[in-house]
Formats: sequence, structure tokens, C-alpha cells
Amino acid sequence: MQRTLVLAALSLLLLPAAHAHPLDPLGPTEITSAIEGARASGFDASYKVYGCDLVMPPKLDVLAWEADTAAAPARAASLWLRQPGNTSLSVVSFDVSDSSRPGKLLDQRLVPNVQPPMRGDSGESMAGLAAAMADPRVQAAVTARGLTMAEVTADYDSVGNYPGVVGTSPRQCAFEFYAAAGDNFYSRPLKLKAAVDLDSHQVLSVYDGHLAGDEVPPEAGGQMEVPVRDDPPKKFQISRPDGVSFTVDGNQVSWQRWQFHARTDWRVGVSVGMVRYNDTKASGESTVRSVAYELFLSEMFVPYQLDDQQWYYRTFLDAGEFGVGSDANELTAAECGGGEALYLDLHDVTLDGSLVTRKGIGCVFERWTGDPVWLHGEVCQPHQPCASKQTRAAVELVVRTVPRVGNYDYVVDTIFRLDGSIHFKVGATGIDAMKASTPHAARPGEMQHKAQMDQFRAAPYHDHIFNFRLDVDVDGQENELVLGKLEDYVPTGVPRPTMWGVQLEKASTESEGKRDLDDSIRHPEVWLVQNPESVHPATKNTAAFTLIPAGNLATLMQPTDPLAKRAAFTEHHLWTTPWSAAERFAAGDWPNQQPGGRDGLDIWTSANRSIANVDLVLWYTVGFHLSLIHISEPTRLLSISYAVFCLKKKKKKTITSESKIICINIYK
Repeated sequence: MQRTLVLAALSLLLLPAAHAHPLDPLGPTEITSAIEGARASGFDASYKVYGCDLVMPPKLDVLAWEADTAAAPARAASLWLRQPGNTSLSVVSFDVSDSSRPGKLLDQRLVPNVQPPMRGDSGESMAGLAAAMADPRVQAAVTARGLTMAEVTADYDSVGNYPGVVGTSPRQCAFEFYAAAGDNFYSRPLKLKAAVDLDSHQVLSVYDGHLAGDEVPPEAGGQMEVPVRDDPPKKFQISRPDGVSFTVDGNQVSWQRWQFHARTDWRVGVSVGMVRYNDTKASGESTVRSVAYELFLSEMFVPYQLDDQQWYYRTFLDAGEFGVGSDANELTAAECGGGEALYLDLHDVTLDGSLVTRKGIGCVFERWTGDPVWLHGEVCQPHQPCASKQTRAAVELVVRTVPRVGNYDYVVDTIFRLDGSIHFKVGATGIDAMKASTPHAARPGEMQHKAQMDQFRAAPYHDHIFNFRLDVDVDGQENELVLGKLEDYVPTGVPRPTMWGVQLEKASTESEGKRDLDDSIRHPEVWLVQNPESVHPATKNTAAFTLIPAGNLATLMQPTDPLAKRAAFTEHHLWTTPWSAAERFAAGDWPNQQPGGRDGLDIWTSANRSIANVDLVLWYTVGFHLSLIHISEPTRLLSISYAVFCLKKKKKKTITSESKIICINIYK
């Protein structure tokens, strides 16, 4: 088994041209072939490369290949190319099936009035920072704080879009300045910001919050360290003498009855696809059933809630503006179960088209939870034999990626379990973003906007909101959304005055597929995706998954807020659309500096298409407000805050093979 893991890791690292699966990520030679094809097609070195994507092959072609009824579709790569100063983006596709030669041009289109994502390690932001550091206004502000330019650093931010303030053009970036000494510069903010045109390197504006030298947050109190407990738990060790239980073939993983494909991606991190479950009956009869075609984190929205010039614009769409795969941490055994794991690499490009390999942005590992996955015990009775208690230990297979976006690290897990369930968890950890602030006694009734950390700094309140794209194929592609509304009724023939039941209604259009949790306690509702053609012969139940929400939020944004258009996916907790190859990201393809209203869930669903008995995609929005609960004294480090929802398959008769759940758990 250990040998299998080693070979699998090598196959993911090398990614040869002859791919085992049409959804495999692009390999180094394919990316090089696409870049060479672009240069040969007239896109010279003046064109910067902001993205290199696998052109997703047609879904039906992939399914036909899986069923051995068609050949594998051709491999193709898409490049995002832009010349500095140009407000249009060239999206160019190349056939890279023969990656030993320059890619063959397939298609090119010009997308006007968009800005590609920020690529922090590309040199673009470094050139912008150099311009900001050379600005006399910035230098004067640093001197006024008792510091030299050698003693400061800066972090780069996207700037959003605010009519009359920030538009789609010019392409710009905001640099927030910090005192550099220490291992946690986020804890030493200087109340100083510069906005820079990333094409011309012109400093567009400087905001100076006028911080005195003795008000600069000191290094002491902001160190990035976790204190050692006086009474730490005693060490324990979990042994796996026979090795791991999962096998890997290229990018395909098999574990117990689960089969799935894992693909690294610069934008979403790790996409889990082609999910299948080997449904084995007590008789030994086995059927491989489709569960999902693709499951991934589509977008993240992090709006800060502080009304000053340095903070109002911080409303990040992290996946579309930065890329959570290209910014992911390199994972090690410490973050991947502590033992044997499979590590997933990402092959990416820099602005000049050079190949770069980001190692270990994802991992697959097995873990024992210490919990029962199922148990039952009987009470002994004198008149009947005492049945022994039965327990099954819970073991899980985890697919993990940990994007590092600025001061935050997000733990994004897809967890496969022995009971036939899949759980998704997303957690926010890392370091608090700080505002230089001195304490003051709050007046009665005064609204609070931040949590004071010490006498020098505070952490502004903010939200973390995530949208997951769930292309769930329940026993095939033709599915329907059923709304289960829990309602009370007056029973007859029993001495109880009220009971509740479930009224089932089918949603036929996208407008009916927009669902909210605003009054989910008083008027609960469950959401089922079912295959009306897949009926159990004994129970007559249709095969279905139920989406079961847990904790969630409403954004509290007013409809007139520009953010309500930029992050329109936050308007509803559930969106339901017919599958479309062009609809993959909840806030649209290019949200950077976009005002909204161009593409995204709100635009697509305005057509109010039919969702009756079609290939459905669920988009679930989940998140949490972060305020006092998120602050971990005294280190400024964050314990992980998780947020959750579930898709649960309708039970039939057994637990081991008939009860399937997909959950995204949110814990605070």
C-alpha cells in the first residue's frame, strides 16, 4: 500500500501527456505548449498571463468516456492574456493534446471592461509597491511616525468597485502599510494606505490617518506564537501497522465504497469530481451509483464593517480576485493527519508565462476520529435474551486544501465517511487584521464596530461568506428540486392537539429554486434533489438527497449597496440552476473591480429557466459574522471558526449502504 502511494504521488507530480482522466489538471508540458502556442499566434511577451485553465471538456463527453462508449475528449488549455493599459482581456484556447509541440489555436475572444485577478507573487504588485514606497507623501507619513522606509512593509489589497470612487479602470491595487519589525506585521498597522495604478505605476491617492510615533503598535503583544500550556495533554499515538486503506490511480482515488477524482485548480483550490458510491446489498449485489459530477468552493466574500477611509473598501471576493489555489499553503504531515498522505501539486504560470509548480496545495489522508459512526445497545429484559451492544468506529478520508489569502488561512475539507456520507467543512483561521486604535469607554447604547485587543490595536468586525457549487447527479443527470415544508396539523383519534407533517412541492423554475433560511425555525423547510426515474422497488421511494442547512447568516446589506450587486450570490442561501458549462463561479468569471450586474447567479437566474427534471446544480451560500467570538487573546492568532450544511440521502432500509449524506459543517 505504501508503494502505491509513492507511485501515485509521482504521477501527480509528473502529469504525463497521456492523461488517465479527461478532468486531470493541466500538466507542465501542456502549459508550456499553450504558452508557446500563444507566442506563435501573435501574443508576444508584452501580453501578461493572468491565468491558465483546463478547458473543461463537455460533461456528456466525459460521461460517455467513463461508460466506455466514446474516446477521451481532446485536451485544451485556456489562457487569460492582457497588455498593460488595456481594459480588455483576451481569452485564448489551444489544443494541447500533443504537448510536445506548440498548442494549436482553437478559439479567441476579447472580453471588454474587465480586470483579471491579482497575482501577488507575479511582480505586478511588487512594482506597484515600489512606486508607493517612493511617493513623497508616503515617505513623509512614515517619517512622522518615527520610522524609516526600511522599517515598514505593505500588504496588497483589491479595491472593489464604488461608483464615483473606484471603477473598472484603471487597474489598481491598495497597499496598506505596517511596521516591519517582528514576525507578525499585521499586528503593527500604521493607518497609512496608497492606491496605485498597476499599469502606469502612478500613485493615485494616499490616505494618512495621522498616527503619532508613540501610538504605533509595538512588536510586544503581537507576536505570532502560540503559548505553551502549563499542563499540556499527554502524548498519544495512533498506529496504522498495515498502511492506509485508500488507493490512487493518477488523480482518481478509491476508498472503501467511494470513488472520486481530485483536480487542483489555481482559482478554487481542489475540485472533487466524478463521485461514485459502490452500493453493495446484503445479498452481495453491487451497483456503482453516481452521486456528483463536481463539488467545489465557488467564491468567498469577506466584507469588513468599519466606516473609515482605510477599511470601507475591504470587501474581498477572494477566489475570483486572488485565486485560492495559487495562494494555498504547502501542506505537510502536520496538517494532513500526521501520517501517510497523498499530496497534490498545482502547475501554474507567472505573469511572464513561466511555469511554476506549487507543491502540496492539497492532500488526501485517512484518520480515525475516536467517535462511533453507528452504535446501538439494548436494555436487558428478564423475558428475552440480552442483545449485545454493537458499535462501528468512525474512520474518514479527507481531501484538504488550505488557501492563505492575506492574513487568513482557510481550511477547506471534503470528508468521505464509512456511513456513505460526504461532509464539507470550511474554517477560517490565521491572524486578525488589525486597526491601530486606543481604548475608550463605550457610551450607553453606542454601536460597536471592532474588538479592542490591547491599548494599541483593535480587530474590526467582518463576515466570511462562502458559496459552494454542487453539481449533484443523483443516479444520473435528470433531477428535480422538491421543497419539503414542515407544517403543523390537528391529528384525529389521538389525545394530542398538534403534530407536524411534511408537504412536498416541486420547484419548477429558477425563481422557485431560490430559497432562504430567514424564518427557518418557525417555518422549517428541507430541500431534496431527487431522481424521479430511480425508484426503490420495495419502499417506492425515489433516490434523493436532502440539503439540510445548519448555522448561517444574512449579510444585512441594503439592496442599494453596490456590494449587493458585486456579491449578489449572498442574496439567497440556496440557488438552483440548470447545468451550464459557462456558469461556474457565483460572482462571475472576473469579479475584480467589477460593479456587478455583468454575470453571476443573479444574472443567470433572471431568465427564470426551468429546473424540472433537468441536470441541476445547487449553489449553497453559507457563512458567519465574526466579532468577539473570533478573537483569541492574547496572541492575535485565530482558533478555527467553522461554518455548515448537509445533503442527506433518503434512508431506505439499511444504514451502511442506503444512508448517504453530504454535509458542510459550520462550527463557531
